[in-house]
Amino acid sequence: MPIRTTINGVLYTHIYLWEACTIQYQHLTETDKGTIFYEISTCILAHCALEAYINFVGEIILPEIWEQEDKPPFLSIHKKIQKIIQKSKISLNKRERPYQTIVQLTKIRNFLAHAKIDKYEINIEHDESEPPNMFHSKLYNEILPEGIVAKVIEDVESFCNIIHAACKPNANRPLNGQTAFGGLPEHAFSDSLSST
Repeated sequence: MPIRTTINGVLYTHIYLWEACTIQYQHLTETDKGTIFYEISTCILAHCALEAYINFVGEIILPEIWEQEDKPPFLSIHKKIQKIIQKSKISLNKRERPYQTIVQLTKIRNFLAHAKIDKYEINIEHDESEPPNMFHSKLYNEILPEGIVAKVIEDVESFCNIIHAACKPNANRPLNGQTAFGGLPEHAFSDSLSST
């Protein structure tokens, strides 16, 4: 006898993206070959996880705003964050970490997502016996400075956990997990009815 099953589920995209981000970061810390590629993928995934988390929380604590989220004018990630901070009364120094790392991460994301050829011209003095470093892209020297990826990993998680803790009292339904990227990545339930 055939039966009809209705399945309802939720996939918490921010948890999957954060897991992918931390896997890329782990590869970065374990290799010395192709590190720029792991740095890029780690930062892009960190920003995706951040934005997915902000959307997850915003939908819960500010549903009236997030219902309009797919219609112009679109809110930037920073405007979304500001609305969540205001609603949750989070006290945060925007001139320090972790907030400043979030600002820098958005610059990294924008540089890579809206990529153009990076042309440069530089005059340097060097010893005649040693050839100069030939590569001076903004990507290496400004966008992804040394140590930024470790800060990104630490500060995105910290920042989201601050939001998570502050939003729990304002949530119109339970937040998934004790931390921003904790909890089940997906859950579903079903009911089965016999066809008649």
